[in-house]
Amino acid sequence: MEKTELGAHIRKIRKGRGMTLAQVADKVSCSTALLSQIETGRVIPSLKTLSAVAKALHVPLHEIFAAISSAREPGVFRRADARAVNLDRPGSEFALLGSCLLDNRVELDLLEHACKPGAQSGPESHEHDQDNLVYVTEGAVEFQVAGETLLLAAGDALHIKAGTPYRWVNHGQTPAKLLWLIAPSIAPRLIAGS
Repeated sequence: MEKTELGAHIRKIRKGRGMTLAQVADKVSCSTALLSQIETGRVIPSLKTLSAVAKALHVPLHEIFAAISSAREPGVFRRADARAVNLDRPGSEFALLGSCLLDNRVELDLLEHACKPGAQSGPESHEHDQDNLVYVTEGAVEFQVAGETLLLAAGDALHIKAGTPYRWVNHGQTPAKLLWLIAPSIAPRLIAGS
Protein backbone atom coordinates (compact mmCIF):
# COMPACT_ATOMS: atom_id res chain seq x y z
CA MET A 1 0.00 0.00 0.00
CA GLU A 2 1.52 3.34 -0.98
CA LYS A 3 1.76 6.07 1.58
CA THR A 4 -0.53 8.56 -0.14
CA GLU A 5 -3.26 6.37 -1.65
CA LEU A 6 -6.03 7.41 0.72
CA GLY A 7 -5.12 11.10 0.62
CA ALA A 8 -4.62 11.11 -3.15
CA HIS A 9 -8.05 9.53 -3.58
CA ILE A 10 -9.62 12.19 -1.36
CA ARG A 11 -7.83 14.93 -3.33
CA LYS A 12 -9.02 13.45 -6.62
CA ILE A 13 -12.63 13.42 -5.43
CA ARG A 14 -12.33 16.97 -4.02
CA LYS A 15 -10.86 18.37 -7.22
CA GLY A 16 -13.41 16.46 -9.29
CA ARG A 17 -16.11 18.28 -7.33
CA GLY A 18 -14.37 21.60 -7.98
CA MET A 19 -13.91 22.24 -4.27
CA THR A 20 -10.97 23.96 -2.60
CA LEU A 21 -9.16 22.73 0.50
CA ALA A 22 -10.68 25.65 2.42
CA GLN A 23 -14.24 24.76 1.35
CA VAL A 24 -13.92 21.14 2.44
CA ALA A 25 -12.04 22.02 5.63
CA ASP A 26 -14.80 24.45 6.56
CA LYS A 27 -17.49 21.78 6.09
CA VAL A 28 -15.41 19.26 8.06
CA SER A 29 -14.59 21.80 10.81
CA CYS A 30 -10.85 21.23 10.52
CA SER A 31 -7.95 23.36 9.38
CA THR A 32 -6.86 23.50 5.75
CA ALA A 33 -3.39 22.44 6.97
CA LEU A 34 -4.82 19.22 8.46
CA LEU A 35 -6.79 18.46 5.29
CA SER A 36 -3.66 19.09 3.20
CA GLN A 37 -1.66 16.71 5.42
CA ILE A 38 -4.39 14.07 5.00
CA GLU A 39 -4.29 14.47 1.23
CA THR A 40 -0.49 14.17 1.11
CA GLY A 41 -0.45 11.12 3.38
CA ARG A 42 1.38 12.79 6.26
CA VAL A 43 -1.56 12.40 8.66
CA ILE A 44 -3.89 9.46 9.14
CA PRO A 45 -7.39 10.85 9.81
CA SER A 46 -9.76 9.46 12.41
CA LEU A 47 -12.89 7.63 11.25
CA LYS A 48 -14.91 10.63 12.45
CA THR A 49 -12.85 12.97 10.27
CA LEU A 50 -13.01 10.63 7.27
CA SER A 51 -16.77 10.39 7.67
CA ALA A 52 -17.03 14.19 7.77
CA VAL A 53 -14.80 14.47 4.66
CA ALA A 54 -16.98 11.96 2.80
CA LYS A 55 -20.09 13.93 3.79
CA ALA A 56 -18.50 17.22 2.69
CA LEU A 57 -17.59 15.65 -0.66
CA HIS A 58 -21.06 14.09 -1.02
CA VAL A 59 -19.75 10.54 -1.36
CA PRO A 60 -20.42 7.43 0.73
CA LEU A 61 -17.64 6.54 3.16
CA HIS A 62 -17.02 3.21 1.42
CA GLU A 63 -16.01 5.13 -1.71
CA ILE A 64 -13.19 6.76 0.27
CA PHE A 65 -11.96 3.30 1.34
CA ALA A 66 -12.25 1.92 -2.20
CA ALA A 67 -8.78 3.30 -2.98
CA ILE A 68 -7.30 1.29 -0.13
CA SER A 69 -9.01 -2.01 -0.81
CA SER A 70 -8.35 -1.93 -4.55
CA ALA A 71 -4.63 -1.39 -3.92
CA ARG A 72 -4.20 -4.44 -1.69
CA GLU A 73 -1.94 -6.62 -3.71
CA PRO A 74 1.22 -8.35 -2.53
CA GLY A 75 4.33 -6.36 -3.23
CA VAL A 76 7.34 -4.66 -1.74
CA PHE A 77 6.73 -2.60 1.37
CA ARG A 78 9.32 0.09 2.00
CA ARG A 79 9.93 1.32 5.55
CA ALA A 80 9.95 4.85 4.15
CA ASP A 81 6.33 4.35 3.03
CA ALA A 82 5.07 3.08 6.39
CA ARG A 83 2.09 4.90 7.88
CA ALA A 84 2.17 5.91 11.52
CA VAL A 85 -1.01 4.77 13.24
CA ASN A 86 -2.38 5.78 16.62
CA LEU A 87 -3.55 2.81 18.67
CA ASP A 88 -3.77 4.90 21.86
CA ARG A 89 -1.03 3.01 23.68
CA PRO A 90 1.14 5.56 25.55
CA GLY A 91 4.83 4.81 25.18
CA SER A 92 4.30 2.90 21.94
CA GLU A 93 4.61 3.87 18.31
CA PHE A 94 3.00 1.76 15.62
CA ALA A 95 3.58 1.89 11.87
CA LEU A 96 1.60 0.03 9.23
CA LEU A 97 4.34 -1.35 6.98
CA GLY A 98 1.95 -2.93 4.51
CA SER A 99 -1.13 -5.00 3.79
CA CYS A 100 -1.67 -7.73 1.27
CA LEU A 101 -4.14 -10.33 0.13
CA LEU A 102 -2.95 -13.89 0.78
CA ASP A 103 -4.21 -16.60 -1.56
CA ASN A 104 -7.02 -14.25 -2.68
CA ARG A 105 -8.74 -14.98 0.64
CA VAL A 106 -7.10 -13.50 3.71
CA GLU A 107 -5.98 -9.92 4.09
CA LEU A 108 -2.87 -9.50 6.25
CA ASP A 109 -1.34 -6.45 7.90
CA LEU A 110 2.27 -6.05 8.99
CA LEU A 111 2.83 -3.54 11.80
CA GLU A 112 6.06 -2.39 13.36
CA HIS A 113 5.81 -1.60 17.08
CA ALA A 114 8.37 0.43 19.04
CA CYS A 115 7.68 -0.07 22.75
CA LYS A 116 9.32 2.13 25.40
CA PRO A 117 10.10 0.83 28.90
CA GLY A 118 6.90 0.77 30.95
CA ALA A 119 4.61 0.84 27.90
CA GLN A 120 1.67 -1.55 27.98
CA SER A 121 -1.50 -2.43 26.12
CA GLY A 122 -3.56 -1.53 29.18
CA PRO A 123 -4.17 -2.72 32.73
CA GLU A 124 -6.61 -5.43 31.66
CA SER A 125 -6.52 -8.17 29.04
CA HIS A 126 -8.45 -7.56 25.84
CA GLU A 127 -9.37 -9.69 22.85
CA HIS A 128 -9.68 -9.07 19.13
CA ASP A 129 -11.35 -10.73 16.17
CA GLN A 130 -7.98 -11.15 14.46
CA ASP A 131 -5.19 -13.66 14.80
CA ASN A 132 -1.89 -12.02 15.77
CA LEU A 133 1.58 -13.36 15.12
CA VAL A 134 4.06 -11.31 17.14
CA TYR A 135 7.83 -11.39 16.59
CA VAL A 136 10.20 -9.56 18.92
CA THR A 137 13.14 -8.04 17.01
CA GLU A 138 14.76 -6.14 19.92
CA GLY A 139 14.44 -6.12 23.71
CA ALA A 140 11.88 -8.13 25.66
CA VAL A 141 8.14 -7.88 26.26
CA GLU A 142 5.94 -9.76 28.70
CA PHE A 143 2.68 -11.13 27.34
CA GLN A 144 -0.20 -12.41 29.43
CA VAL A 145 -2.22 -14.71 27.19
CA ALA A 146 -5.31 -16.49 28.49
CA GLY A 147 -3.96 -16.21 32.03
CA GLU A 148 -0.46 -17.47 31.20
CA THR A 149 2.55 -15.12 31.53
CA LEU A 150 5.18 -15.38 28.78
CA LEU A 151 8.39 -13.36 28.46
CA LEU A 152 9.38 -12.92 24.82
CA ALA A 153 12.93 -11.80 24.00
CA ALA A 154 14.52 -10.86 20.67
CA GLY A 155 14.03 -13.71 18.21
CA ASP A 156 10.93 -15.10 19.99
CA ALA A 157 7.49 -15.24 18.39
CA LEU A 158 3.98 -15.79 19.70
CA HIS A 159 0.70 -16.68 17.99
CA ILE A 160 -2.40 -15.24 19.64
CA LYS A 161 -5.60 -16.75 18.25
CA ALA A 162 -8.62 -14.54 17.58
CA GLY A 163 -10.82 -14.22 20.64
CA THR A 164 -8.01 -15.03 23.10
CA PRO A 165 -7.66 -12.49 25.93
CA TYR A 166 -4.17 -10.98 26.16
CA ARG A 167 -2.15 -7.98 27.23
CA TRP A 168 1.50 -6.97 26.90
CA VAL A 169 3.91 -4.82 28.89
CA ASN A 170 7.56 -3.82 28.57
CA HIS A 171 8.93 -4.26 32.12
CA GLY A 172 12.51 -3.84 30.89
CA GLN A 173 14.82 -0.85 31.09
CA THR A 174 15.32 -0.71 27.34
CA PRO A 175 12.95 -0.17 24.42
CA ALA A 176 11.61 -3.19 22.55
CA LYS A 177 10.68 -3.58 18.90
CA LEU A 178 8.09 -6.02 17.63
CA LEU A 179 6.52 -6.99 14.33
CA TRP A 180 2.82 -7.86 14.33
CA LEU A 181 1.28 -9.90 11.53
CA ILE A 182 -2.49 -9.49 11.83
CA ALA A 183 -5.20 -11.42 9.99
CA PRO A 184 -7.75 -10.57 8.87
CA SER A 185 -6.71 -7.03 8.07
CA ILE A 186 -7.49 -4.11 10.33
CA ALA A 187 -5.92 -1.58 7.95
CA PRO A 188 -9.15 0.32 7.14
CA ARG A 189 -9.67 0.80 10.88
CA LEU A 190 -6.02 1.79 11.36
CA ILE A 191 -6.14 4.21 8.48
CA ALA A 192 -9.29 5.69 10.02
CA GLY A 193 -7.42 6.27 13.27
CA SER A 194 -8.86 3.60 15.50
